[in-house]
Amino acid sequence: MPYKNENPKMIGTETAKLNEMRTHLEGALTTLKLMPLGNKDQPLRVKSSWGGFHQTAVLSVSSHRRPLRHKPSPDEINTMEQWLDALLGLPDDERRIVVARACRIPWRRLEEMNGRSHTTLRKVERLGLLKLSAIINDQGRVPPTGLSSMRSRRLTESSSRQKLS
Repeated sequence: MPYKNENPKMIGTETAKLNEMRTHLEGALTTLKLMPLGNKDQPLRVKSSWGGFHQTAVLSVSSHRRPLRHKPSPDEINTMEQWLDALLGLPDDERRIVVARACRIPWRRLEEMNGRSHTTLRKVERLGLLKLSAIINDQGRVPPTGLSSMRSRRLTESSSRQKLS
């Protein structure tokens, strides 16, 4: 819904800019999820005191498995770090909402967690994205296309499917 004194063309470009920011944040968080885990990051393995043959069977089966995770490239990691650094410039409340929406947490769940209506949360997200855009423009470090071509294509396809439904 356009405001009284705003040009609809300006609103369209701002919406496109915010959607692009959301896409880049989703890509950065996807890269963060794909980062390999260290020894201290992995959950503890549960062993029972009586299942010796079962434990060896599990170990032999798991040793033949190949990892299915895609490892991010150094460029993707650098871009992710720049986006996460830019996110640190936001106030805590706005950062939580922006990151939650980039992780695709539904508005209904955010309402329950935060205790505010979805319209208020949308305003907070929009304000956070605008501040993030200003931070990025001030830094001038984050490239406009921070996603690999395959990931950006996948994200745009999924966003177009969401618009259709």
